Amino acid sequence: MRKIVYIFLILSVFSCGGGSDPEPDKGGTTPTASLKEKISKTWAPQAVSENGTVVYTKGASNNIKSYYSSFKLKLQANGSVELTEVEGTRITGKWSLGSNDTRLLLQELSPAPSESGGALEYSISAADDKKLTISALKVNHKTGGTTNKYELIPE
Repeated sequence: MRKIVYIFLILSVFSCGGGSDPEPDKGGTTPTASLKEKISKTWAPQAVSENGTVVYTKGASNNIKSYYSSFKLKLQANGSVELTEVEGTRITGKWSLGSNDTRLLLQELSPAPSESGGALEYSISAADDKKLTISALKVNHKTGGTTNKYELIPE
């Protein structure tokens, strides 16, 4: 009988052992950030193309148009935008995403860019927290009437 009591005690010590219960399943994976959350930051050009020709690449010594180094696009989480154009003009307004996150809309811009009516629209071809590639849907009069594509990286 004594042996049975000792065996029972030994088994109870080992069965109450130290591990903690695994955390219950909380329904899958961690929620991913929305596109708006991912791109809410200040962007600077990695490369810029005008009418399909690359005219600026960050760090290159042979840039056709080096003034793109001053271009900045600050998309704030609260929906405000600050755009610094190639010649240094700072434009403020509001930004949003449209057409199932395939369009970047800049609205209520002040001062209004030439012939824009206070709004600019870009097509988004790639977007995450490390890269934003946008193409203007209208020509840019400050760059000679060209249609521009911007490959942007966080500043």
